[in-house]
Formats: sequence, structure tokens, C-alpha cells
Amino acid sequence: MSSKPGRNDPCPCGSGRKFKKCHGNIAVLDTLRVLNSPRAHQELRTMLARREAEEFQRREQQGLGKPIISSEFHEHRVVAVGGTVHFSKKWKTFHDFLNDYPKIVLGKDWWMAEVAKPPEARHRILTWAFRSYEHFKAHVMTVAV
Repeated sequence: MSSKPGRNDPCPCGSGRKFKKCHGNIAVLDTLRVLNSPRAHQELRTMLARREAEEFQRREQQGLGKPIISSEFHEHRVVAVGGTVHFSKKWKTFHDFLNDYPKIVLGKDWWMAEVAKPPEARHRILTWAFRSYEHFKAHVMTVAV
């Protein structure tokens, strides 16, 4: 008796489909034959190495947290944070979004009330945001010159 399943037998993978419609399908067998070739193994190793290099670069730039999800779409910068998608035409870069994010999270009313206070009475987040913006602006000006 052969250990090889018949074409009409259930597939041994447990999918519930007939072998001929699952792992006995000619397209699947062709794919497996191609994937088992030395050339395919080399291409897969190259793809894996490229992906690992991209992930290493992302970690170096962004740290160990979740990746930044930011893209341009129809002249808008679109940024996903948690389950929320933010977008604006005025954000040209992710850093532009970061300058506005505290206002978004804390609310424009709170932000404006804090701005109205004298600098020494403002919340630390506002002080941090203003210093960050000034630093970014100074860096952009020195790069542009």
C-alpha cells in the first residue's frame, strides 16, 4: 500500500479539501519545485537580508518602539497613531505633524489657555514643545544656509 494520498483523498494537511485541490494541485507543486531551487533560496536569503537591513535602519532612526506610520496621500501628510488617523495639507514631514500633535491630544482650548500664561507659569509640555520647535527651526535654517 502506498503512503502517497490519492488525488480524491482528503489532503494530509488537514484543510478538509481533496488532495488534488490542495497540496496535490499542479500549480502548488510547480510553486514548491520553484521554491526548492538553489536560485530561489538565494533570492529569499537576499530578500531576508534586505528586510533585516531596513529594520535595523528603522530601529536606529526611530528606536525600539512601533514603526512610524506616515505617508503622503493627495497632497496630505497622513499619520496613524494607535487607532487614529491624522492628516493635514500643512504637514510636509512627520516632524511637522509632531509639532501639532500635543495640540491635537491636549485640545486647542487647553493649548491656547497655556499660551496666554506667562512663560514661567506654562505647563512643561508647552515649554518642551516651544524649545523643540525653536531647535528644529534653528537646525533647518543652518542646513538651508
